[in-house]
Amino acid sequence: MFTSKKTENSRKNNKKPIIVPYTEKLKDSLTRIGDKNSPFLLGLLNEGYDECFFKNRNHKIKQQINRNLKDIKEKLNLSRPLRLGTARDCYSSTLRRNKVPIDDISQMLGHSNVVITEHYLDGLDSENTFGINETIL
Repeated sequence: MFTSKKTENSRKNNKKPIIVPYTEKLKDSLTRIGDKNSPFLLGLLNEGYDECFFKNRNHKIKQQINRNLKDIKEKLNLSRPLRLGTARDCYSSTLRRNKVPIDDISQMLGHSNVVITEHYLDGLDSENTFGINETIL
């Protein structure tokens, strides 16, 4: 269970923890790639950073991951870009396609309320729009 850094300061009265089910499969994956000597899952950060340093380091880590994802995209000759944000979009739209209730999707994304999730998912629903238009054409 953790609180999102993004919303840590913006939600004074409505802080909701994000709960990640720690399954055996997840535990095995993190054991292989994680750093047992770090309080952070992947060991890419250390404790004791001030807020400014943490934000800068976090930004650099995300840039590196996105560069690695770009390399993977090119090696696999994929037509769509791979980025960290794409993973979140894919996760939420897959939940929606599988008829997971929007309240549950909202909780999994760490949104403060369902209205934010509805707005977020509306922007991702272009494939549904294309599907609807295909019935006309």
